[in-house]
Amino acid sequence: MKKILATVLVIAMLVSAVAVTAFAAPHYEDFATELNELGLLRGTDAGFALDRAPTRAESLVMLLRLLGLEEAVAESDYEHPFTDVPNWADAYVAYAYNNDLARGTSATAFSPNATASAQVYLTFVLRALGFTDEDAGEDFQLFDIAVELGTEIGVFTTALEGPFLRDQMVAVSYLALAAEPVGGEFNTLLDSLVAAGAVEADAAAALMQRFELLRDFVAFDTEVYLNYSVEVTASVGGQTPLARFEDGTIYVYVDGEDEDPITFTYDVSAAIDEAATAPGGFAELALQVRDIERSEDGDITVYTITAADGSVISTYVAADDTPLMSTSTRTVVIEGVALTITITVEYTEFEDAVTLPADVNGEEDDEDYDDEDYEDEEDEDENGNGY
Repeated sequence: MKKILATVLVIAMLVSAVAVTAFAAPHYEDFATELNELGLLRGTDAGFALDRAPTRAESLVMLLRLLGLEEAVAESDYEHPFTDVPNWADAYVAYAYNNDLARGTSATAFSPNATASAQVYLTFVLRALGFTDEDAGEDFQLFDIAVELGTEIGVFTTALEGPFLRDQMVAVSYLALAAEPVGGEFNTLLDSLVAAGAVEADAAAALMQRFELLRDFVAFDTEVYLNYSVEVTASVGGQTPLARFEDGTIYVYVDGEDEDPITFTYDVSAAIDEAATAPGGFAELALQVRDIERSEDGDITVYTITAADGSVISTYVAADDTPLMSTSTRTVVIEGVALTITITVEYTEFEDAVTLPADVNGEEDDEDYDDEDYEDEEDEDENGNGY
């Protein structure tokens, strides 16, 4: 079932596509700051150092701090069989080894300085949530299915594929707080940390509310097609030049219509098609959203989202949980021109086609775009043991 996340993806794609050349890899420093304020992340002498790959030792320390076990590690006197662990990591490795959170790469080696892949860190996180090798089946270990299972429970997503840096490790840690531990005693890992006294309830309240609203938001069914209009306004030097949208291109005439316009081209139909068939889900949305509020306007519920790229997205939902409309506004500056882009998405029921208007004036294109469901190809898991 498609989730209302498709709404956010459609809007984000259409807005951010204008400035796609300026977009870098996802950056989750705000999540790192939030974890730090909760006492679940410390960082390094160079700050959070999100731009480099984590080591196995660093990722394990990150996990134990995420679980609020720093004090328990300090008070423990566990031992481990590994001969290559530095003194600073010794207590962490011993604690994790004796509590079945981590293993070595051999009987006597932990490989603390080896790079930790997404698969390695997800294995640590999944064990912390209560999953075991038995969940992988008779012929596999938890490591073998870490990416697949992590995606299924919402602690990993396609947005985190590619190089696995400390940046992505922070994002996985953030998503893990919203995951449900095995056993059903707590709704989220964050709930369990509050109950254990590892995180103060007042400090966690805002994040817990954000998770709750995000889960409510993605629960809506959007078996709909999207009629959208694009309104573009531009300003430069205090003037308001002509701006228009035509055939997938935004034209901005700074010095009059006779001059060469600044143009921004993107494939609207591809953006719609990709968004309409996106896997969706809580994790995809959570990584985009920095704030979400819910308000009531008569019989209509309004969700107002502030996205990571600065977009402000408002989605209007009827009393019967039918999504009605979404609007997104974002300002970007390209080639010295400030563009304020507003996109409105209206919903109506559909069977198997998406109809797109030709331009901002609302003249509709007769061409239909098939709504084909697809799944992203899964990356092949590495073959490895002892993680």
